[in-house]
Amino acid sequence: MPHSGHGKGDSGSVVATLESAEGYPTVERLESNAQGLKITKSNFREKLQKLIDENVIVPDLST
Repeated sequence: MPHSGHGKGDSGSVVATLESAEGYPTVERLESNAQGLKITKSNFREKLQKLIDENVIVPDLST
């Protein structure tokens, strides 16, 4: 998703709006140390595992 856009109100970015406003699902940032927001295979895997460990995401193991 874009980092900025219309309808973000007083927030600095769309991401900040989604993080602070009620009614949206959990928002997690994927960041690279040097580049800010960036999705990599490793940070996606780590964040997914963290959310599973915290029971935010519950995998369906029935298949």
